[in-house]
Amino acid sequence: MVSFGFLGPKGTFTEIALQTYVSKENLDVNCVGYTSINQLFSALGSGECESVIVPIENSVEGSVTTVVDHLIRLKNMYITAELVLKIEHNLMVKDVSLGITDIISHSQPIAQCREYLNKYYPDVSFHNAASSAQAADFVSHYSGDKVYGVIGHESLARLYDFSILEKEINDSKDNRTRFFIISGTIHEPTGHDKSTIVFSALKDQAGSLATVLNEFKSKSINLTHISSRPTKEMLGEYLFYIDCEGHVKDNALSEVLKVIETKTSYIKYLGSYPRIKNCRNQLTPKGKPTLAQLEELKLLSNKIKQEQKDLSELEIKTKLVAMEIPNVLSSDVPEGQSEDDNIEIKKVGSIPSFSFKPKEHDEVALKLGLLNFDKAAAITGSRFVLNVGVGAKLERVLIQLMLGAIQ
Repeated sequence: MVSFGFLGPKGTFTEIALQTYVSKENLDVNCVGYTSINQLFSALGSGECESVIVPIENSVEGSVTTVVDHLIRLKNMYITAELVLKIEHNLMVKDVSLGITDIISHSQPIAQCREYLNKYYPDVSFHNAASSAQAADFVSHYSGDKVYGVIGHESLARLYDFSILEKEINDSKDNRTRFFIISGTIHEPTGHDKSTIVFSALKDQAGSLATVLNEFKSKSINLTHISSRPTKEMLGEYLFYIDCEGHVKDNALSEVLKVIETKTSYIKYLGSYPRIKNCRNQLTPKGKPTLAQLEELKLLSNKIKQEQKDLSELEIKTKLVAMEIPNVLSSDVPEGQSEDDNIEIKKVGSIPSFSFKPKEHDEVALKLGLLNFDKAAAITGSRFVLNVGVGAKLERVLIQLMLGAIQ
């Protein structure tokens, strides 16, 4: 079975993207998680993994520079596919009752949630981990004085039994990451492809970069991405990474690459792969759903309905039990089982007579929508009443009048 490497452990966005890709392509592979990008490329280079998936670019933070730097060092390995995943970051904790003192995740999620974090957690300390899943694993075993929050995919909450404090905290709600699939074979042309190359312009020659770019223009080849990285050899020297439409076996692109070999000091072909038509929807599998998928969906739907029914029954039982619990009384207040057991301490005035049967005050208040017994029982676990609407406003006014009289 083919080994497919990803930035792990389980629960990273890279793993989510890989599972989506494997499912869409109907592949039977052994998915292996590695703790860092360096280890991932090392496993690819040594043959420990036949293929890997890596994040290459984010719509908010730009290129993943660590991956870009590794691409130039690839030997007999090529980009064979690209895919885009919508990113939704969530803030999770082990214990919701404790206030967060520190937040940990990969540097990219922290950067992509900076506005939210500055607004709601301006005083916490931030820590970087090799991946969001590694951050979750660390927090799950942590037993010190700090209270850590973790930023990552919601699957981490299920894997590590965390509670989600806030969903989709990323600053951009259209946050997407592009991934590359890298393996040892060049993908065959599909008629709708992209290619990636890296090159260095000629030194000390004015307009050398423009000269290279004009070659693409001369063959009407569209450039979809261009970025630069330092050569790490001399200050001011750069490598240029280009994504362009077309396949290396297409005549137009093949001719351009031959020409720019003479107009660059260095050039390397990194791969050709099917071009994504629609980044927003490209991860949705094509075709009709299988019978097994529909059956699984039905089982999950029934499970949700049953859990909702169980929860409703539990709430009813809780209210009934709460209504049976006697009120906590002060030691100097006489206890009784009903109104008949009340003790008359002092009688003031006389009982007025009416031409109609007076209603109890709570009955009148209920009809007027001023009281809510059920909500009070759910909140306090007792038979206290809860003033609502105008009743709540009247109660507040009376309290203010009483406080004013005392002062």
